[in-house]
Amino acid sequence: MDEALTVARAAARPREKQPRANGTIALDATIHVVHGKDRIASTEDGGIEGLCGAFEAWIGRITHVDA
Repeated sequence: MDEALTVARAAARPREKQPRANGTIALDATIHVVHGKDRIASTEDGGIEGLCGAFEAWIGRITHVDA
């Protein structure tokens, strides 16, 4: 039990921050952001920049809806 606690505490310690990458990052992956049955954004629609833009636009639409 003591060993398990030691391992868990070591894993929970904050790690050093990694430097941000500069330039383009190739993930070799397709990423979809979905909400229920709706596809909100995808890397298929303009790469990571397109995904981020579509997600940002979606957030803007759902946070500015008149209730």
